[in-house]
Amino acid sequence: MSIKKTSNKSEKLVQEKQKKQGKSELKHSRTWLRRVTITGAKLAVALIFTLAIFTIYLDAKVQQTFEGQRWQVPAQIYGQIESLKIGEPLKLDHLGKSLKLNGYQKVTTVFASGQYAQSANSMIIYRRPFAFPQTQAVSSTDGTQLTINISDGKISQLFSDDVPVMALQLEPILLARLVPNNKEDRVLIALEKTPTQLLDTLLLVEDRDFYHHQGLSPLGMLRALYSNLKAGRTVQGGSTLTQQLVKNMFLTRERTLTRKIKEALMAIIIEVRYSKDQLLEAYVNEVYLGQHYANGIYGFGLAAKFYFGKTLTQLNSAQIALLVAQVKGPSYYDPWRNPLRAKERRDLVLRLMFEQNLLSVKEFKEVVNSPLSVRKNRRFKTQKYPAYLQLVKQELNQLLPTYQQKVGIRVFTGFSHLSQQ
Repeated sequence: MSIKKTSNKSEKLVQEKQKKQGKSELKHSRTWLRRVTITGAKLAVALIFTLAIFTIYLDAKVQQTFEGQRWQVPAQIYGQIESLKIGEPLKLDHLGKSLKLNGYQKVTTVFASGQYAQSANSMIIYRRPFAFPQTQAVSSTDGTQLTINISDGKISQLFSDDVPVMALQLEPILLARLVPNNKEDRVLIALEKTPTQLLDTLLLVEDRDFYHHQGLSPLGMLRALYSNLKAGRTVQGGSTLTQQLVKNMFLTRERTLTRKIKEALMAIIIEVRYSKDQLLEAYVNEVYLGQHYANGIYGFGLAAKFYFGKTLTQLNSAQIALLVAQVKGPSYYDPWRNPLRAKERRDLVLRLMFEQNLLSVKEFKEVVNSPLSVRKNRRFKTQKYPAYLQLVKQELNQLLPTYQQKVGIRVFTGFSHLSQQ
């Protein structure tokens, strides 16, 4: 009996000890959980505070760049604006040479801007759209048709879009572009002057949800992933146009987590601060589209001249498709070095345009089999007047400080090709 009682007491002592130990462990566990919760809350507050400060910093950086001088734009040096008046002597052959130097094409029948036709005593010029300095307004969205009639070596009649006039102005020749130190060359273009087909195609290929997202598009990322898996190669990107704009305008090309966080935050900031049209116009002028030796080609305005020797308004559907194709990789899809690769990408863009009713069946069949039609030589034609241009630069430095020479000013000189001839 004594042995049994002793064992019962021992069991009770063990049970009490276990209960006390359990309570102690529970208390310790609760204390540890409380400490972890408090520490986590402090870290979360610190992280939110740090993120808020960082966001304020990024917001200031965005405003400073976007609302200040966004780009350093080359000064454009033009020759003389030739003025033709009734009664003045004129040799049509000399005028034709001057037009060719200015990139005009001689044709039998004039039907598009940038062309001219010549007979023994008459010339028809389809003058390209140009903002003359007297008005700063573009002469015409589609250009202006000029007719010049000659009698006894003198101008007898002048017509502007079939309306008789006493005098006409010809588009001056671009002598040089003074590219700034950052080696970024561009021609700024307003959104309202950008062809609708280009904007529609750009959004179709690069960011279909542009006018619906707030800088980031999870749906767009999933769609791009599905399209790429379906095609077996990369045919669509997951970044929004806003993210691409932020990356090109504010960030470096490094691939780090910090840069991606910056990109996401700045994309949201820029979407909140500015309208979609402002962002799209900035993208149209900022996107990198090629390399002309040491100078980068930025924006669709200059890219049209670089690849085709034309203005944006003169491009056909196939040429617009090739420009949009370059967004993905100007080096990889370089039409001079990799014409087959460039055509394959262009044709893919054309198919997307057709599928989304941006092209009719007839248009699609015509352009999908067309050649790339880029300029024969990737090098821009340079006017060989170094002594004259040196004098222009010297006078420009006397008249304007350096920073004012990088805001896209146009300089009209007295250099006349007709007089040279």
